[in-house]
Amino acid sequence: MIREALSKSPSESLTGLILFGADAQREWLPSEGRTFQNFQARPDPDGTEIAGALRLATALFPPGYARRIVLLSDGNETSGLARTTAEVARTESIAIDTVLLPTAVGANEVLLEQVELPSTVKVGEPFPVRMTIRAQDDAEARRVLDREGTPVKTLNGSLSPGVNLPEVRAHRGISPACHARLVQRYRPTQPSRLSPHARAGRADRADCRGAGRHQ
Repeated sequence: MIREALSKSPSESLTGLILFGADAQREWLPSEGRTFQNFQARPDPDGTEIAGALRLATALFPPGYARRIVLLSDGNETSGLARTTAEVARTESIAIDTVLLPTAVGANEVLLEQVELPSTVKVGEPFPVRMTIRAQDDAEARRVLDREGTPVKTLNGSLSPGVNLPEVRAHRGISPACHARLVQRYRPTQPSRLSPHARAGRADRADCRGAGRHQ
């Protein structure tokens, strides 16, 4: 895919390449006539921070050129706020195209499908935050609710095969702008069934839904 894109780019265009996982690393600076053989950068594989990669790409653009980022990712963001970073880039006239890659699904994957808040809550009273989590097997997971990148509540718990509907009690700091992250760690009783991706743990995230209006 990268070789094909480079072969079709105009001869006068500059192309740079960034690899990212839990961090982002520059493969090469924007330059003309690049060819691709093998990756040299080695980002941390235990996570995906798209926001950091977008910030690094934005900083590498030379002056005097139209600026465009092509993001290749499965969209499974484990940290950072890519949407906010992308909105900032757009205000600076930086176009972002996305190529959705297939997610590597292991034998014991989990998926955070939905997070719901009540439509109204009373000031000072706790309220439920409901999650819909689908697991393929028994698993341990850490559930994190955050607001604007700052964790406000963290709980550890077990998941059973199928659909899990855990409920978290929250007091404050949670609103429709919040996000939920599910960081999975598998039980060591099933080591033979873990893929390398699963053994390192994986994270999923979802936006909170609901008005979250205070009475």
